[in-house]
Amino acid sequence: MSETRVCNVCGVEKPLTREFYGHNGYKNKDGVNAFRRTCRECIKARNRAKRLANLGEWRARELVRSQRYQAKKDRFIPSTELISGLWHEQEGRCYLCTAPLDRNKINVDHKTPVSQGGSNDEENLGLTCATCNKEKHGKSVEQYRQWQRESA
Repeated sequence: MSETRVCNVCGVEKPLTREFYGHNGYKNKDGVNAFRRTCRECIKARNRAKRLANLGEWRARELVRSQRYQAKKDRFIPSTELISGLWHEQEGRCYLCTAPLDRNKINVDHKTPVSQGGSNDEENLGLTCATCNKEKHGKSVEQYRQWQRESA
């Protein structure tokens, strides 16, 4: 016969399995995964009650979560043809500092950042070295040049 446990919330005795209790992330003294003291049904009910009690806050968190997911899903991934075209157009040099680029360490950069209304069109893209790409970050080319002058 399998072990059972009484839930510390509802007081109902249920089989001590993952189906009813789930692991709590810790190991017991024998090195075996330990089970929660509260059954899954009670945990679901508690979480549902918390969510309903804080509905506005919960919806705000869900909105942020969905926006992050959408941003990752819509993330721009340049094609190899686009990179090759930019490579030949820029003659294998960084468009910001004109240093020769290593074909294995190319960064595709938005000349006008998407955050400032830039697009993923080819004329708004350029190849940069890692240093320039990190320094430019969310700046436009003009802002980056001004930043370089001020920090020199």
